[in-house]
Amino acid sequence: MTLYILLLLSVSTASYIYSNAKDISVLAVSKGSVFVLMFMPAVLRYGIGTDYPVYTAIFKDITRSPGERVEYGFYLLNMIFRTTGFDVQWVFGAMSFLTLFFLFRAIPRRSFYFITPFYYMMLYTASYNTVRQSLVICMAYYAYRLFEKRRIKRAFVCIAIAALFHRSAVMYFALFLLMLFLRIRKRTVIVVFCLILAMTKYINLIIGFMFQYIISYTVYANYIIYLQNNAVTNNEWFATISRYMIFIMLLLSMPKHMTKEMSDICILFLIYIFSYVLGQNILIFGRLSNGFSFAWFPIIHYINSHKAKYTKIVLAILLCWALVYFFFSLKNGMNGVLPYRSIIQR
Repeated sequence: MTLYILLLLSVSTASYIYSNAKDISVLAVSKGSVFVLMFMPAVLRYGIGTDYPVYTAIFKDITRSPGERVEYGFYLLNMIFRTTGFDVQWVFGAMSFLTLFFLFRAIPRRSFYFITPFYYMMLYTASYNTVRQSLVICMAYYAYRLFEKRRIKRAFVCIAIAALFHRSAVMYFALFLLMLFLRIRKRTVIVVFCLILAMTKYINLIIGFMFQYIISYTVYANYIIYLQNNAVTNNEWFATISRYMIFIMLLLSMPKHMTKEMSDICILFLIYIFSYVLGQNILIFGRLSNGFSFAWFPIIHYINSHKAKYTKIVLAILLCWALVYFFFSLKNGMNGVLPYRSIIQR
């Protein structure tokens, strides 16, 4: 655990320097330091992550079952390293490099000091486990940034490439099409949010009479898994309520007449919360909410750059919440990242 805490302190310090530096050399060194600090532990790990054996097995069997178990992009990556005589560690290294590359390309410098540590606390250790989906999440955030800059074609191309590494990227096509043709008002956001709040109380009833029977006739039938016998734990309730409170603070800081940027952020975050609530009981929606977890990044950037009402309060709440999640996940052994072992120890 000590290693991850030291990394958090180092990443946060270097990120703050990068966001506030004016000298070009300081900018390059500080940003490069953050990249190296996050990249090296990921590439040097050995046996770390609950899915580590799965990816090792895929690498070993890739020549015997071509393209049957994984997407074409990930299959090609494995084949390149397998046929050239490298081991599976190079696959983890390449995936970690691509993940951080797209993340760093997407994060605005002004909010780098906050988004990067937030990513580290919320998603970094998970990337040791969900290797492919973590890459897709960062590519989706990069595509979102392109979309907001009205580089629509590039955004869709980025998502198409992401789909070569994980099929879940296809859902981002629907997201961007929705944002392209829909602009919602603040009143609509409040109504939809209230419906999600009401749905939380009757979640089991809704799932039992609707989603279970709908999904059971699709290819995702195997994902209909009720977690903990339909009982949501106190920790899950805390996580859900925390998301609600943060979004309420965001609503309070929003102007009466929303911009297109704010409309897109609300659409993204409402989808994220909706899938998160359903994900407490149905595994496929849990996977869906993970895919939309980059929704936090544009929210943080909007709050930080616009200096709206309650800016410092909202950012402080986000920071405290991320810290609690970070220490809780490490203490409870989430993602199988403790104890840390490197390839030197194999």
